[in-house]
Formats: sequence, C-alpha cells, structure tokens
Amino acid sequence: MKNRDKMSKINLIMSVISLDIVIVILCFNLGKIYLTIILGIGIIIELNLLIRYLTERNLTEKSKLEYSNSTKRHSAMKFFGNQPSADGGKNSFCDIQEDYNDFIKNVYEPLREKDPNYIKREIIGKDSSNQYNIYAYTFEPRYFQQHILLVSGIHADEEDAVASLGKIMQIITEESGMDGDILYMRQNVKISVIPVANPWGFSQKPKKRNNVSGYTLQSFDKKKNIKEVDYIKKYINRIKSDLSFMVDMHTTTNDSYLDFYGVIHKNCPNVRTLFRVNSWLCDQYAKEGRNVDDQYFGYRTSSCTLNYYCYKVLGIPSSTLELSDYHWDSKKNTSKVITMGVTMWLNYIIQQVNDEYKNMGNDIPSDKYKKVKG
Repeated sequence: MKNRDKMSKINLIMSVISLDIVIVILCFNLGKIYLTIILGIGIIIELNLLIRYLTERNLTEKSKLEYSNSTKRHSAMKFFGNQPSADGGKNSFCDIQEDYNDFIKNVYEPLREKDPNYIKREIIGKDSSNQYNIYAYTFEPRYFQQHILLVSGIHADEEDAVASLGKIMQIITEESGMDGDILYMRQNVKISVIPVANPWGFSQKPKKRNNVSGYTLQSFDKKKNIKEVDYIKKYINRIKSDLSFMVDMHTTTNDSYLDFYGVIHKNCPNVRTLFRVNSWLCDQYAKEGRNVDDQYFGYRTSSCTLNYYCYKVLGIPSSTLELSDYHWDSKKNTSKVITMGVTMWLNYIIQQVNDEYKNMGNDIPSDKYKKVKG
C-alpha cells in the first residue's frame, strides 16, 4: 500500500509537469513570451521537487536496509589508537592552556568551517563575567535516529576532559572511516555538545574550577541566579524532547581517586553500560600488569549535579564519567592521558548509542559497587 502511495505521488508530479509542458508549447506558439517564461520556471521548480523527492526516498530506503535493526546493534569495545597530546607541543592537536575563545577557534571552528551543513553553532548565553559566550555545537546528520548531549568544563580546571571531548568530536567528524561504529554515529546520531560550560574559569591562568563569582556550576538545584547554570538548563529543556542520553565529562586530577570513576543513578539504564565498559577497561590494563581498581561508580544522592538534574528532574538517562588523569601519567594533557580519555568516553558513548544495556540481563555484582556521598 505504501509503495502504491509513493507511485501515486510520482505519477501526479509527472502528470503536472507534462501538462505544463503542453501549455508552454501552446503559449510559445501563440507568442505569449512572458507566460512561456513563467511556466518554464515553474517546470524547473517542479523537476527539482521531483528529483529531491526521489533522492530523499532512496536515502531513506537505503538507511532502512543498512540499519534495519539499529536500536539493537552490538559492538565490541576497542582501542582507537594513540591520540596526540593537548599540550601545544609539536605533535599535539591543540594547546589546552589557551583561553576559551582561542580553544574554540582552534578546535571546534575548523570542524564547522569544513562541514557547515553538518555542524552548527549557537550562543546559549553569556557567562557570569559577561565576557564570554557560552557556545553549543550541534553535529547533525541529514537523517538521524538518536540525539545525545555531551558536556565538559563544568569544572573548568578539569582540562583533560575538555581536550578529550574536543578530540572525540574531531574523530567523529574527520576520521569516521576508521571504524564502523564511529561511521554509524557520524551518519545516524545527532550530537549536541557544550565544549566548555565555564568559559571564564577555563580562560584563567591557572584554570579555575568555579566561575567569576566563585560559584561552582554543580549548582543545578540552587535557586540563586548562576547565569551559566540557568542558560544550560534552558538549553537542555529546549532540546530534551528527543534526547537519548547525556554524558557529563570530568577528571579527578587526584591520586586518591580510582582509575575509572563514574557517577550514575542506580535505577538509570546506563548503569549496565558503564559497568561493562569499566570491566573491559580494567581487564585490558590488568593484562599489562597494571593494578587497576574496578570498583568504580556510585549512586550520588546530591541534587546539585547536572547528572541528577537531567535524570531525576527531566528523565534523561545521564551519567558523570570521570577519568583519573594523574593515574595514567605524571602530567596532564599528555598523549597517554588523552588516549585514555578517548578510549573510555568514546567506548561508553558507542555502547550507549548501541543500547547495549538492554541486553546485559544481569544486575551489577554487589562487590563492584561503591556508594558515593553527595
């Protein structure tokens, strides 16, 4: 029945074009030049509509054939190769010590300039210092099946999270051919990104955790007016209708923390994805003789976090993923740290996009679970 409807639309368009051609010929023979020109333009428009309709129809059918069971894709976790440093050195992909505007200009803007149809940028508000625009980027394929939100820089001094997110978006945009799962995201997943939630803190030397007024942005339950928080809330509420999940990226930058650390609500479906990714990471590095602690996540009860706000208030599956950057190197921003960040976050994003958590089946073993106080 659907095929008949499609053929009817095509036949109708073809009939209109044929009729217009006959009228154009008659008008031309009668010397009605202006009318002939107008009808000729109309025929061109109709032909364009027909071509567009046929093209979109073919793309839609192709997408259905290639991804007929896209909500139940299965993918093994993997490494994505050694990543360049973010320290501004010879082989680095950026200098994370730059201020906010330079970081945006040198990391995100080149991607947007290369593919403006895929990448859009908007200003969601001014930060509390009134000096910096808070930017949000949207990486949107023509036809998308999921929509996800990635955020970094809530704590602006956690710079390896900001750098890793920038590198992940470079990989998805420019290196999608390296891996089938990355290509799938490039072609089928709309990704909203807030690269740095706290621009003023990121622009200080050294970078500061809080905003210009001294407030932490982990204040999503506060009634006080924190501009960055208010604008992020408004932005998420505007795009929330089709969001599949949100990831808030952080680093611990503290030796007392675990190797891989995630904060997630125990009733949130993402828990199983996080458990699976963490177990794989620990297994891989244990093979290298590294003592890796796989007790990694907790049920954070604090209502101040972006994680809590998205999941408990808005109902968006959400998680806070932290990388213990000093566990992997004695310095921040190095190739080793960025490689570990990309490996952890990108595997988690891929697994979550593929809805792996639906197929886990088992509860998290109790000895792998730690409660984390708010």
